[in-house]
Amino acid sequence: ASYRVPILVVATELLDVRRAVRELATRVLHPRAADAGWIRTESALRALWTPTHTERRVPVGDLAGYLLTPR
Repeated sequence: ASYRVPILVVATELLDVRRAVRELATRVLHPRAADAGWIRTESALRALWTPTHTERRVPVGDLAGYLLTPR
């Protein structure tokens, strides 16, 4: 979706090796699990909005936040 106002996206969890193994195990053990809540690498997450928004990384506590502004 292309939002016309600035939005703040807060990544609660980004993918690393340990989390990748956990994600794969979940998909193998529970093949009918919903696709909601996929963990992404930072670059994959940023690719979701790059075509439509510019970003400014902002800390939100100890989490990675991104202030997105429409292009």
